[in-house]
This record gives sequence, structure tokens and C-alpha cells, in this order.
Amino acid sequence: ENDSLLTDANRLESATKEKKKKKKDPLSDIEKLRESYKGNLFLVLEYVSHDLTGLLDMAFRFNDIQVKSITKQLLEVLDFMHQRDYVHRDLKTSNILITDKFEVKLADFGLARCLKDSRVFVGDSSGHKSNNPEFTNKVITLWYRPPELLLGETCYGTAVDLWSAGCILAEIILGRPIFTGKTEIDQLKLIFDIVGTPTKESWEGFNKLKLIRTGEVTIGKAKQFRLREKYAEKFTERMQPSSALSLLEKLLELNPTRRFTAKNALGHRYFQTEPMAPEDPSRLGRIDIGGEAGFHEFQTKKRRREAKVVAKKAEEDAKVMGKSSDQQKEAFDEAYRHYLATGGLESKIQRPKKRMSR
Repeated sequence: ENDSLLTDANRLESATKEKKKKKKDPLSDIEKLRESYKGNLFLVLEYVSHDLTGLLDMAFRFNDIQVKSITKQLLEVLDFMHQRDYVHRDLKTSNILITDKFEVKLADFGLARCLKDSRVFVGDSSGHKSNNPEFTNKVITLWYRPPELLLGETCYGTAVDLWSAGCILAEIILGRPIFTGKTEIDQLKLIFDIVGTPTKESWEGFNKLKLIRTGEVTIGKAKQFRLREKYAEKFTERMQPSSALSLLEKLLELNPTRRFTAKNALGHRYFQTEPMAPEDPSRLGRIDIGGEAGFHEFQTKKRRREAKVVAKKAEEDAKVMGKSSDQQKEAFDEAYRHYLATGGLESKIQRPKKRMSR
């Protein structure tokens, strides 16, 4: 019973903090708080037709200018928050809401914190703001969690949001999450495999992080940065300029003090070259989803589960055929995307049953 009361108290505290922040920040790119009620706390928020997870699960393919506009809007709201010393700590595609007119609304501020609430406030030379004393590192959904948190860092700040933003940019372009670890250790391995392993030169002080210090994580054989090598062709296939990959490299920087700030990112050449993201996102047209009311993560979970079963079978078939590990992964991805796009309708067509002979 005490545990239940504590849980309810924590939820109330989190909801109250969300209410306070939403009232304070009227920026249009943050989901609007319409009303609240005392007693049992309820927040009435504006309705937004889609979230990024729902659209990506339905294999919605964004073109180059749409990707640029969504990314720019996300970075603008992060810059707005970070300048006011807030860190979101839960950026993921299901918290990026999108209207039919391609307007981005950032949602779910339950884990957000004000850095000035800490007893000591510091800013490092990178331009990122961080906290001292400690926050918990058990925040941010695993696939979007930065390496410093995975290694046990508790004195962190705005840089964690920029890693998550990089993961989101990659997911919009690739159509799937870039790092899909099953555990924290597995997530680190996937990250190191793509962006390389840290060294004393590339990330000063990383060896002092808790999980390195205690031996729970060992770096092992050095791996090189191969983000461009692995994804350059895929970015080209999806009509994305090389500058998009360049921006991604700056966001998926292992060392948080070298990682781009939101302000840095907005000044990157990706946003200064044609086609330019319009100031008014509605100029991009409307999201056409064939008459459906909207797509959100909670609506597409069942289809994702079914897609994973089908994709796993395709991956196993590729393995039996002697395909390489990369080809097996490609088979999984292709089957997964195809199922999401079709809903498995091709496999569900009912064929007439043969009559039993008497």
C-alpha cells in the first residue's frame, strides 16, 4: 500500500511539473495545455492528428524537404527550452506529434527538469548546460539514450536531448530506429559498432564514468567511426543530401562536450542549402493517409508485433540460404517495412477452399 501511495505521489509530482512547464512555455511547437483540474489531477491537451512513431510504423515516407522541416522545428523547440535551462529527457518519435499540416508539437514533459533547480548550475565550453549535483541516468527510452547515460553518468544536461534528436533524424530518413538494443549493454555495443569506441583523446574522462570504472563495461577492441560508410548509400537512395549525414554525425557524437547544441545544429549547412524548409510548414501540403483519422503509436503496436514475426521469419530464411549478417538484416528490414505498409493484406487473402470428395 505504501508503495502504491509513493507511486501515486511520484506521478502527481511529475504531472504537476509538466503543468508548470506547459503554462510557462507558450511556444507553438510545444503541445498546448488547454485546461487542468484540481483534486485528481487531469491535463487537457490539444489533439494532434499523428505522432512520428505512428506515421513511420505505417511506412509513411517523408521527402527531403519534409524531413528538413520536421528536424528544424524539433531543433528550434529544443533551442527554446535549452536557452531557458530545461532539458526534456524523453525525446523519442512517439513524443513528436505532427499535425496534418506538418507542424511539429513536442509532447510529454513528465521527465523534463530545470537545470537551475540543482544546487549548482554550470555551463561547459561546448555551449551545453549541465547539472551538478546528480540526476538519475535511468531516463530516455533505451533506443534514444546517449552513451554517457548508458555508462552511468549522472551529471548531465542539454547534450542528452541532442543525441536523441540525432536518433530521431536517422529514424525519419531510414524508416526504422538506428540503434535497437535489447539491454543497456547491447545498446552500447550497437552504438560503438557504428560511431566507434571512445578513446582518451576523443572523450576525455570517459574512463571515469561509473560502468567503465567498475568494470561492468569493457571497451575491448577499438572500433572506427563508420556512420558515413554504412549509411551514405541509404541516404542517397532516400534523396537526402550529404549535408544531412554530416549533421547526423555532429548529433551522434560520443563525447557530449563535442556534440552539437541545438543552436549549432540550426546553423549547420544542411539548413542553409536548397530546398529550404519553409517558415510556415503548412506550405508543405497536407499529410495524406488515405482517409484515416490519424496515426499514433498506441494504434500501431499490434501491427508492429505482427511485422516483427514476419520479418524474423524472413531473416531466418536468409540465414538458411547462407546470406551474410548484413543481408539477413536487410531481409528483416524489408519484410518489416513491407508488412507495415500493407498490413499483411497480401498474405491474408482468403482463397476458396477445395471441396472434400465424398
